[in-house]
Amino acid sequence: MKRSTLFGPLMLAVAFPAVGQLPASFKAAEVDAAVERARAEFHVPGVAIGIVKDGKLVYAKGYGVRTLGENVAVTPDTRFGIASNTKAFTTTALAMLVEEGKLDWNERVITYMPWFRVSDPWVTREMRVRDLITHRSGLGLGGGDLMAWLSDLPRDSIVRKIAGLAPNSSFRSTYEYNNIMFAVAGELIPAVTGESWEAFVTRRIIRPLGMTRTVATLAERGANGNDASPHIDHDFNGKPQVVIPDSIDNIGPAASIQSTITDLAKWVAAQLDSGRVNSGTALWKPSTTRALWTIQTPTPINPPAPEFAPLVTNYAGYALGFTVKEFRGRKTVGHTGGLNGMITQIALFPAERIGIIVLTNNQEPIIGALTWTLADAMLGTTGFDWIASYRAQRTRTVKAANDSVEQMIKAIDHSVRPSASNAQMAGTYRDSWYGNLNVVESGGKLVLTWQHSPRMTADLQHYRGDVWVAHFRDRVAPDAVVTFTVGRDGVPERMALRAVSALADFSFDYQDLVPIRVR
Repeated sequence: MKRSTLFGPLMLAVAFPAVGQLPASFKAAEVDAAVERARAEFHVPGVAIGIVKDGKLVYAKGYGVRTLGENVAVTPDTRFGIASNTKAFTTTALAMLVEEGKLDWNERVITYMPWFRVSDPWVTREMRVRDLITHRSGLGLGGGDLMAWLSDLPRDSIVRKIAGLAPNSSFRSTYEYNNIMFAVAGELIPAVTGESWEAFVTRRIIRPLGMTRTVATLAERGANGNDASPHIDHDFNGKPQVVIPDSIDNIGPAASIQSTITDLAKWVAAQLDSGRVNSGTALWKPSTTRALWTIQTPTPINPPAPEFAPLVTNYAGYALGFTVKEFRGRKTVGHTGGLNGMITQIALFPAERIGIIVLTNNQEPIIGALTWTLADAMLGTTGFDWIASYRAQRTRTVKAANDSVEQMIKAIDHSVRPSASNAQMAGTYRDSWYGNLNVVESGGKLVLTWQHSPRMTADLQHYRGDVWVAHFRDRVAPDAVVTFTVGRDGVPERMALRAVSALADFSFDYQDLVPIRVR
């Protein structure tokens, strides 16, 4: 009964669709049933979907509720954090400056920002504007994200602290998704215009497109609006809980835009029409669209798992703020986005002039299931059960991760005592890019605090020997294994961290930290 109350068919439709523009293969009742089934399967409180065809929003609907415990429906005007779908706004803004001759994709970053540094002087000198936005800088997956997630560090500090981040691979040698470099890219805008990224994107893109409910940052959203709340199922038991919205305005160019289906439809229509607004004024040139959608960094093409057979592709790569690949032999351009408790996806089919938008308020893999279900409905390629496929993958992934954690729990052995006493372990450990981690003795127990992340206070529980587990009081942060290296004098010299579970979001890049004891 409780489940049916939370996830029942509470929905609101607007004046769309303009049915004449929908293909015969699109069955509204079947689409609605699929969305509700997916919400129930993945325990997602609220979903909003939109479909653009030939420059018009032809289908838009909200399903479920904005916030669990509040009987307020999601609508096409409900605002969600679109996370990494922000990246395409940033690259489009940069492309406008390229058109104006104020930037060059192939110019050195230090030409515009002479103070910019990465850990390697040669890479600092050779880093080009294009390298910042194509995930080939050499930094690892999510490397440096702990400076942004749950952090009080401002953007300029984050960008300057990149110099302390060790690379994970050689410069331009491989694709490794990274948010922090997009923060650097955003700083190019004030460097050449004197206008902040937020102000420029708002003035040059958001307002001209008539995106009246879209804001560049969470801080601009305000309170008590038609906004979805983020939810996380901490224990993967089908009981999501409301969490505090992520504020990653400090790396805004990577992920901070807040928007709606109605507004994003205007953005999608402009992208599909080479920057034209209502088939009139062009905000950018067709050549810019081609540049934005041209693969810069190839990504591996691996055969999909059996349950994802239709996702086979002959090419895949990252362009300028967009991913590019095939879906059933058709070119698709788009991106996904993830914040704590909100997952979104935008998929464009340029040849078919179709755009699909999916916004959700739980951290579950529902977006792929719905995006490809909607794509099939629009393309007339129905018959594949995407919801079942993603459910099977999710079940397999959660089981494998939980089995690994269970094995770790079985290996707990408190009889293997730490090499150092609590008093000896207490102290400050400094990492070259994040800052200080502090181990504090309190009431006979150890607590780990983070200089720039007040919400990441963790209780240290002994595991065995010099290995401990950090249990974060705010469960948005995934637990971490903490290993201390103890010197000959019995005092810890450094610590190493890694996430306990494979399900931890990559933005909690504990493994990139090298905190060394401050003597």
